[in-house]
Amino acid sequence: MDCGVVVMRHMETWFGITVEKWNNGFLLDHTTKKAFLTHLRKKYVVQLITSKVNKHRKRIMAEEVQHGKASGIGCN
Repeated sequence: MDCGVVVMRHMETWFGITVEKWNNGFLLDHTTKKAFLTHLRKKYVVQLITSKVNKHRKRIMAEEVQHGKASGIGCN
């Protein structure tokens, strides 16, 4: 389920160093790993949506503003 997130994290953190010296941020503890994956999902979706090369960026962001106004949440 999280293959894409794991691949993106590996691409973000690996700079050609040996595995022994490489720290991708994943911990072995299940609860901590789950929280970290949730954090990464949010981080990557924001990067993808707000990317200037995303042709749907303006529409999605405008919809979010409208959704925030309708729900009273807002995105300040």
